[in-house]
Amino acid sequence: MTNFGLQPACFVATSATNTYYFITYQYKPSRDNDHTSSSTTTSVQMIYVELDLGRLKSKLPPVHPLLTITLLFWLTTGLTQLPVDVIWKENPKTGEIIYTASCPEPGLYSIEVDVKMKGLTADHPLPLQVALWGPFKDREILRLTRVRADLGYSTRSTYRVAQGDVLNVHPDDDHLYWLPFEPGVNVTVFQGFNGSFSHRRDYAIDLDVPEGTPITATRDGVVIGSRESSNRRCAEERCASYGNFILIQHADGTIGNYVHLQKDGVLVEIGDSVEAGQLIGYSGNTGWSTGPHLHFDVSVPDFSGRKTIPFQLMDATGKGRVPKEGESYSRQMEDVKDR
Repeated sequence: MTNFGLQPACFVATSATNTYYFITYQYKPSRDNDHTSSSTTTSVQMIYVELDLGRLKSKLPPVHPLLTITLLFWLTTGLTQLPVDVIWKENPKTGEIIYTASCPEPGLYSIEVDVKMKGLTADHPLPLQVALWGPFKDREILRLTRVRADLGYSTRSTYRVAQGDVLNVHPDDDHLYWLPFEPGVNVTVFQGFNGSFSHRRDYAIDLDVPEGTPITATRDGVVIGSRESSNRRCAEERCASYGNFILIQHADGTIGNYVHLQKDGVLVEIGDSVEAGQLIGYSGNTGWSTGPHLHFDVSVPDFSGRKTIPFQLMDATGKGRVPKEGESYSRQMEDVKDR
């Protein structure tokens, strides 16, 4: 790591794709080689990030301590990119450090901030975890205060971001999910759990339906994310980020993920409450797709990404069935709630 001629108060090597490291460098005008600061120490900061993808390294040079250092990182989780920005500001006179979060887009996001520090106290237990509905701007989430004004301090901070509410997840393994189509529509699962094409190590299903097929919610919940602006597709994984989708978080914290919707095919807004069976959009052929279909999975949010989990569909007789590749299903003509 380039030192820029400064004495590092802390050090970090690499980060995962959804973890961000702030490194505080502190120096003294004198020849003192102590790695901790004094009350007359001036602080400058450098951000060092190493991305797993392509082993790309990005370094920002030190800046004046009165400036705010911003690290804006678009995090890929599943098929979504999370536009969450965490900023910290330091008062060079008092040493007080304030962490704020900003997000210009609607949605539900969880943020975790952890700080390794000396000579400072935090106003919340660490690591701090908080769930916020976007959009939000400069929302204070953590404040560090100097233990004594005449003593030095140092910090090393990391933060992670996840879509959904990570803090309230308790999956109901017995819940039966409705088929995401209107009653009477018969559909075939052409790729099931751990499918060889794109579902390896993934509990997800692909349902064979033509473009424009009405899509309904499989379970009650709240819309936490969506996109309908794309009309791009290809049969390769590089096109996965082009898929239109709807994310619905359920009462147990799990998330229903509906993907490959048609352009302008989302009928609900982020923040809307929906009921099982409610029309939410139209199927399409966007993103990583070999032909028109609907991808559906159930996942639990996590700071390392959404993790899909097994689920059961309610068949036309009202019984639960684990969806299997090659089998066909239809919804009850009159659905019964609370199965």
